[in-house]
Amino acid sequence: MQLAKMAIALAMTAGFAALAQAQEFSEPPADARVWVLRSTTSEHGREWRWRDADGAYRTRIASSLRGMNTNTEQRLVLDAQGLPVELQLEGMTPRGPASESLTRANGRASWRSVADAGESTNLGGYYLSLGGSLDAYAALTRALMADDDHTLDILPSGRARLERLAERRVSAGGRSQTVTAWAIVGLSWTPRVVWFDEANEIFATGDWLTTVQEGWESVVPELNATQNEALAARAATLAAQTGTRPSAVLFQNVRIFDSERGRFQNGRSVLVEDGRISAVGSARSVRAPAGAQVISGAGRTLLPGLWDAHMHISEDAYGPLLLANGVTSVRDIGNDAAQLEERRRRIEAGTLLGPNIYASLLIDGPGPRAAQSAPLVTTPEEAVALVRSAHERGYIGIKLYGSLNPALVAPIGAETERLGMRLSGHVPAGMRPSQAIADGYDELTHFYFTLMEGMPDHVVAESNGSMRFLGPAEFGAGLDYRDGVLADLLDTMAERGIASDPTFQIMDRMLLGVPGELPAPYRDYEGALPAQMERGLRGGGFRLPEGVTREHAERSATNMLRMIPEMHRRGIVILAGTDGTGGIELVGELEAYVRAGLTPAQALQTATIAPARVVGRESETGSIAVGKAADLFLVEGDPSRDLAHLRQVEWVMKGDRLIEAQPLREALGLGRARRH
Repeated sequence: MQLAKMAIALAMTAGFAALAQAQEFSEPPADARVWVLRSTTSEHGREWRWRDADGAYRTRIASSLRGMNTNTEQRLVLDAQGLPVELQLEGMTPRGPASESLTRANGRASWRSVADAGESTNLGGYYLSLGGSLDAYAALTRALMADDDHTLDILPSGRARLERLAERRVSAGGRSQTVTAWAIVGLSWTPRVVWFDEANEIFATGDWLTTVQEGWESVVPELNATQNEALAARAATLAAQTGTRPSAVLFQNVRIFDSERGRFQNGRSVLVEDGRISAVGSARSVRAPAGAQVISGAGRTLLPGLWDAHMHISEDAYGPLLLANGVTSVRDIGNDAAQLEERRRRIEAGTLLGPNIYASLLIDGPGPRAAQSAPLVTTPEEAVALVRSAHERGYIGIKLYGSLNPALVAPIGAETERLGMRLSGHVPAGMRPSQAIADGYDELTHFYFTLMEGMPDHVVAESNGSMRFLGPAEFGAGLDYRDGVLADLLDTMAERGIASDPTFQIMDRMLLGVPGELPAPYRDYEGALPAQMERGLRGGGFRLPEGVTREHAERSATNMLRMIPEMHRRGIVILAGTDGTGGIELVGELEAYVRAGLTPAQALQTATIAPARVVGRESETGSIAVGKAADLFLVEGDPSRDLAHLRQVEWVMKGDRLIEAQPLREALGLGRARRH
């Protein structure tokens, strides 16, 4: 087939012409099938699929999500059973080159990717590519359909099972058909849902980002509603089977964390009755009433339920995962509003396991880098109307995003202040954090937006794309927190009570990730994560700017981390959040604070009493005190010595529900973390 520059293929959709690069790719033929990558707000890319003369499946992907671009081409050959025997993937992603290959010969399958290399004699296993296209899931679904028990080994590791999930009659452009949703179970926390059409061709896959056949984009909301309803039934079953509701629970002779005073106390007992803490005292002074469940605290520590101050509950599985990891409250700061509100309703009704949710509505402006689930505004009137609507719907705050017109920050800030809501978020491109604070921000989200105060103009101008990560990697080594503009910014934050939500462990994941290695927040879970998820985490961080070495990025990271003790020294409220997946990164965030110089107790305060105070719920949660809700978790070990012990969660209480943590984690596909 004729080869052409990437621009030729991308010219099929003018919106992606800017993604052209020098690497050569095949030009999709005129009869290539096309799938469109869509969010609730806009189109983000396209995927072309066709067959070569030799029968191989070829796929081209071109996408751009918030300034992070992917351009790849895949060639896939299947055997008579529908299993991959040859795969070649080339191109670029935000992480760098996407090179991947599979060959099968002489009774052996051999593969190589940016994350791993290996071989297997299991020729009945399905090799699932790391950077896989639509073809990878289409072929896997068909292979699972053909298997007698709809189950296959996955190469390099893992096992997948197929379940029929739902059907839907859809119509678009004068056409109608019935499409079927299949759930691939075992690849991650949540089943991968793949829709097939009446011709047994892949129709769509995804959720908050959906890849759908061209011409059927209008039915995406119907597909998402149908699959979410079906998945909700699974979540309700798990909720009904998890935990007990004893009238009283005594945690006996246990070490406790006093978050209000920032200290650990030994030899204490805590009594919970009807979902509230009724007594806290010495082990000898607190007695169990008749019928109470008594849990020994020997060698264990009882802590207030953790807060993840930066979470997006975008999947049902995140709720139970958060609880199983000791997180009983979250701030969800930016989500698909309808889905979040529905999940919160289900949590309150008891049909979905999950933490207390305190939500902020996401708002952005139009543009190619707009947030994929945000309502978009262009005028003060539109922005203020959204703020008022969010307040009426129970949101505690507004989160702004990077493509918003900076001129709209001030009217939004005035309205949030009038309504008693918090204003936080990304700092719009071209704006520095000091101006955002002047215009009404109560909090700076992500460490890299705080650092924009000291970044060069060209970084600030492009901070709504990958430059928000790459600029600090390049220039972070030279930042000074004790003199100059950053010191002035931190002083302003201290004087005005501006909080910080640093999400520092993103640095480990996105800047310092080494291909083939697990990033720091996940290392204690090696071998305990769903196999395909763990493989994906080994894919490495973002590709660094030209001329920036990994050693330089590490020096920048070390210097950027010094911001934490500088904030703490000034009295700036630090709120531990992850922007992560179900709470498993939160301990890594706290460990980063300890590496920076905080004590374990000080770090724990950022995930307990500090966010409770910021949200205004300190009378209800955030510490172990009589009268408060029983938001608690018990770990094996002593986090005052090593915060890694926080990963050894044994019991969790949220109100009157008592949950044994490890069986819940295992039900979701998470094994036990490594002990220290």
